[in-house]
Amino acid sequence: MKQDYFTRKTFCFVVLFMVGILLLAPSGVHAQMYLNENFNYPEGDLYGQGGWMKYASSSGGAIQVVNNPLTYTGYQDDANGNAVELLNVASGQDLQKKFTEGDEHINSGTLYYSALINVKAAGDADDKVYFMAIVSKTATGNVADGKSGTEYARLFALAGEEGKFKLGVSRSSAKPVMSEEEYELNKTYLVVVKYECVDGVTNDEVSLFVNPVNFATEPVAAVAKYVDGLDGDVSAKNGFQAIECRQGGTTSKVAPNVIIDAIRVARSYPELFSSEAPEPIPAITLSKKNLAIGEVFIGKVYTQEINVKGVNLKSDITLSGMETGEITTSVTTISKADAEAPEGFNVTVTLTPKDIDLYTDNILFDSEGAAQGTLSVFWNSIELIDVADLKTLSTKKKEDYKTYRYTGEGVISYIYKDGTKTTYYVQDATGAIPVYDGFGDITVSYSIGDKITGFICTVESIAGLNSAIPADGTLGTVISKGNVVEPVVVTAAALTASPADYAGKLIKMENVTFKDVEEGAVFTEDLVSPAINDGTADARMKLFKGTDIMGTVIPTETVTLIGISTSAAAAVIAPRALTDIVKLPVGDPSLEITPEKVESKTAHLNIPTEFVTFTIKANNLPDKVSLYITGKSGTMFTINKEEIPAGTSETELVVTYTPTQIGKHEGRLNLECMGAPEFNKGIALSGVCIDPANPPVVTINPETLPAFSVEANKTQEQTIQVTTANLPDYLYAKMMNEGEGSFRINSSMFLQNGTYDLKITFAPKKVGTYTERIEFSTLELETFYLTITGTATAGEDPGEEKEGDELPLDTSNPTTLLNESFSSAVNNKPLSVTGWKNVATVGKRAWWGYDFKDGETVLNKVAKVTAYDSQVESGKETPCEMLLVTPPLDFKNAASKTFTFRVMGNLLRDDQTDLLELCYIDMEGDEMYISPVGGFEMPHLKDMNEEWLEYHIELEGQDIADIFFMGFRFKSTRGTQNSATYYIDDVSFGRTDLPKLTPSETQLAFEALVGTDYTTAPITVTGQNITEPITISLGGPNKSKFSVSEKTLPAEGGSFTLKFASNEIGVHEAYIRLSSKGAADVYIPISANAKDEVGIALIPFNETPDITVFDILGKVMVQKEKCTNMDEITNVLTSGTYVLRASSESGIRTIKIVVP
Repeated sequence: MKQDYFTRKTFCFVVLFMVGILLLAPSGVHAQMYLNENFNYPEGDLYGQGGWMKYASSSGGAIQVVNNPLTYTGYQDDANGNAVELLNVASGQDLQKKFTEGDEHINSGTLYYSALINVKAAGDADDKVYFMAIVSKTATGNVADGKSGTEYARLFALAGEEGKFKLGVSRSSAKPVMSEEEYELNKTYLVVVKYECVDGVTNDEVSLFVNPVNFATEPVAAVAKYVDGLDGDVSAKNGFQAIECRQGGTTSKVAPNVIIDAIRVARSYPELFSSEAPEPIPAITLSKKNLAIGEVFIGKVYTQEINVKGVNLKSDITLSGMETGEITTSVTTISKADAEAPEGFNVTVTLTPKDIDLYTDNILFDSEGAAQGTLSVFWNSIELIDVADLKTLSTKKKEDYKTYRYTGEGVISYIYKDGTKTTYYVQDATGAIPVYDGFGDITVSYSIGDKITGFICTVESIAGLNSAIPADGTLGTVISKGNVVEPVVVTAAALTASPADYAGKLIKMENVTFKDVEEGAVFTEDLVSPAINDGTADARMKLFKGTDIMGTVIPTETVTLIGISTSAAAAVIAPRALTDIVKLPVGDPSLEITPEKVESKTAHLNIPTEFVTFTIKANNLPDKVSLYITGKSGTMFTINKEEIPAGTSETELVVTYTPTQIGKHEGRLNLECMGAPEFNKGIALSGVCIDPANPPVVTINPETLPAFSVEANKTQEQTIQVTTANLPDYLYAKMMNEGEGSFRINSSMFLQNGTYDLKITFAPKKVGTYTERIEFSTLELETFYLTITGTATAGEDPGEEKEGDELPLDTSNPTTLLNESFSSAVNNKPLSVTGWKNVATVGKRAWWGYDFKDGETVLNKVAKVTAYDSQVESGKETPCEMLLVTPPLDFKNAASKTFTFRVMGNLLRDDQTDLLELCYIDMEGDEMYISPVGGFEMPHLKDMNEEWLEYHIELEGQDIADIFFMGFRFKSTRGTQNSATYYIDDVSFGRTDLPKLTPSETQLAFEALVGTDYTTAPITVTGQNITEPITISLGGPNKSKFSVSEKTLPAEGGSFTLKFASNEIGVHEAYIRLSSKGAADVYIPISANAKDEVGIALIPFNETPDITVFDILGKVMVQKEKCTNMDEITNVLTSGTYVLRASSESGIRTIKIVVP
């Protein structure tokens, strides 16, 4: 029945009898024995293991390797390996194993084979079914998988008296010569079968010996000997090549049930019992011989797995073949160790069909001395026709007998289940199509709001509507989830005039009344498409079965209907749920949320914690309120509802905080009502996470310091290690200023995890004894103090030599203008610049100078810092901290309050611990306060290597001391493990001649039609004090939808245009970045609204509506009564995105507009 909905291409495979896994004896096999088989294989099917292959093509029960090894004193003393069991099954499997090399075959002299047997049940005496034989080569070639040469030296076990059996042999006939003696069931016997070639015709002799005593000399008398008979001798042309284990039962003949072990083949009797076994024969085993992948689609990728095993290998297994170019394997070589492992080695076979005419290929497996393994792969390629949009797909016909792949991006607007049948309504910017799964082929779970692409289908008419029929059991790839399909607003008259234009789409019909409805009537599944009218025309409402609409009262008031347009021939709308039947509000709308402000809360790591419960009271809302979380750590906050319905309601909104990492986390709860944007608002959320299993810990080592002692007006330093672990916030350190300013520390803030050196400097101004306390504080830990003491004496205490300068900073002679290019820097020497302080605050290394060169020509001089030191031995790394401080800067009198610098990183890694900071430094007496400057990021990722970044820090309006310093602080570990290197150049403050880029547009906002190109008017860029070309680049979430006409402009400036193109309805955002050396980067935000119909056409200006315009935060921007055209609104608005609400006789309509 499935073919009624999906036409499949018929493909005929040529049935090939493939050569299986051959076990070929390698050259130089030991002369004493041809075969010594102990069945040392895993339990299960014998076929494919150790070179055992099928004799003919019987498809009955497989011969099994069993854990029942047999022993016989002097022949096989120990229970080595396993054994095999032959059963009485109809058309049972027969297996053979080749014991000669290549074309070698034995057709003269004598051949012996022996085995240990244990007969569980004998064959019927009248049926005469044999269970072992020697096999000759065939007229068409050597013994191989599936071939059936003549069987000689046949061995029989036929029933005798109760609990006993007889053994017998024949040359090649079913009339054996049986032993006189009877043998016991369930007992192990050693049997030897001898085949002797005798000159003449039909006179070769076959002898049977049972439990021989002498292993050196052949017994004189056989228990059974076959001499006479009309059956033929072994052919001189097609001699012996293999031993066979046979399950010869049929529906009418009974075969013996036998355990067989320790099979040996030799040319002489003593050789069967030789202690020198033949050299182990390498063999390759494949879990499959044929790989039938079936129907595949050109352009898709298919994988299957096979298992490869090897025994007695001499070398690795190499994979070759694959001549079509459409088959690849996960490896081309399997190591000997992997192949011989008990579990073998799994190889992934990948098919990437490209050519409709290709359908088969071979993968070859080779190892020295082993028979080549062949895996034959078969498939049936089906050509796919790519279709980029749903509008085009919906026009295809079943009669085309084509298979299509949708390459656009569509969103599931509804999933309708009717018993075993499921219809997925999918919509994109161009149109819509139902995907009809009538037989449950789709087993993947999908949700409303899933954006999908790449589904494969045929197309045919279902209930009068062209529908996609899934061809591969999926809806393609889910790109994203939670997408919202905005319904297309349509009147009943427009829907009646062009129903095919809306078929399958989510539509919205306003001002709808139900016709001929009795008071109190309810929706039922028996109700056939109730009639509706919106004032423009009649239409019908279809009822989807099983929705929550069933059993509710049919509205008698005017409503808005949202639903699927389910017909291409009539005006029909089918609501998906009760919320799609929107009753119009009565009275003034209001929205109240309590509490309005939320205090920060603490939660445990990975433990969901109820953060806050909001009560939201809504009255007469004209539209739903969307609820969502944003913010830096927004993903750690979740809410139990995603929207508040239009109308009147009271909602308990629970916010749950589930922190996934220790620290402070911030989010924002947003409430957005498109129909009443004045109620839009956001509430800040702030949480702190700790891990009870790893609580916050701060330790200092040592916990006490020896008293300081130094000559007055000199300094002495001691260092303590501050170790932080699992802190949710920074650790802060500060002096309590109890020691008359005689002590200072080199850092006031530490990261949440790590060990840091805190340098404490005793710098007394006069003789005396001083006591000071250092306070340590952070979130979730009790504040504690370190008490230190010092005595100022007259003795001398020479300090330790180190690179750079010494503190303190000098606030005298502050400058109003700084413009440092480090032109005096000496390459790879400690940096010394007039007025600057270059301090090794931890360790001995400071900042260096560096020359950028072209050959011997110095192009630029800069300041350089790195912790890399090749002289440091592994394990002897030490913390280091370098601080490069500007001269004192006069903030109060500077003509400009802008601080600028350029920075470049090299050898940066994503996981680096090196930290470069720009720090604001303030002096209070001799106390130095250091605070990192936020609001921007220094380069710290691999992708940011070797790119100069220009930063302009505007200090106007900030809390800046009249005299201050700026410092570049670098923290790392000195040694060979930390390679990050930073370069600083062009540091300035107070300049009024800064290079500046001025664009003619500070933001771009416009509307465009879906699927068409939109190009802006030229955008002019003016360069002021610019000396290098201006670079233009794009960034932002939707940058792929935009392009610029120019990538660079000359230093003096120029113009360029921006082009936009998208097939998706909605607002697309990006930004343009303008950059040039010395100038602050300029960003121009872009907002482009792609529409499939002009939004303003939905506003009924013929009814002179009252217009209210809101910005995106809900602030009222314009109000105008009795508006007659859009220009009255847009002429008073600046560029940007707005929400417009129009109230008129026909109702309230809300749209989003973009003013260019």
